[in-house]
Amino acid sequence: MSSGNSPRFSADGGAAYPLCSVAPPEAGSPRAGRRSASELPAGSVTDKYLPSDSGVEEIVKRSRERGIDVEDVLIAALAKQDPQESVKLRISLAERYMAECEKYLKEGDPVQASEKAYKAAEEVVKALAEKFGVPELQTALKEGRWYAYLLGKASNTLARMLGGWIADGWSNAYFLHVWGFHEAKLAVEDMTYYVNRVREMLNEAKKVLAT
Repeated sequence: MSSGNSPRFSADGGAAYPLCSVAPPEAGSPRAGRRSASELPAGSVTDKYLPSDSGVEEIVKRSRERGIDVEDVLIAALAKQDPQESVKLRISLAERYMAECEKYLKEGDPVQASEKAYKAAEEVVKALAEKFGVPELQTALKEGRWYAYLLGKASNTLARMLGGWIADGWSNAYFLHVWGFHEAKLAVEDMTYYVNRVREMLNEAKKVLAT
């Protein structure tokens, strides 16, 4: 993997993922040849906010080929104009990722199921961070990316405000991200507890945002 696409790491060993990019899998890795977690089916954010035009579709296609998360770029831009809509979109994405996680679990694919659960948790943290304006959001905007350690810190800040379920869900999602997706060491039967914690995190977030 080239250095330009590799995640940066914080002092505590946490990977950093840009707001607008997802590093491609290394050749021969368990992730190679699989669908990127950032690619969404029809009805996604790009379908709603980008016009139906062959030129635009080509831009989206080429961006995704280069590891750019087009959906996140659009949501981040939308958040500056309509924060409430961006929060709703992130929760909608989280629900989609959880549904895809369940699908991959039924298909016996723990690698993709792990990453879908992680992506769901990531969107929940971002949504709540935007909703409550936590300090980590401002740092992410300043840096131009959500580092993994910033997502972890944001979950801790939000846990003090909302309850331990947010930090618990994030911690379990990150475990799946590392050991289920990157290292591919988990079987489907190893994931039950962790996935349930992420699902609970999403459900609790929806309750908070509904009030």
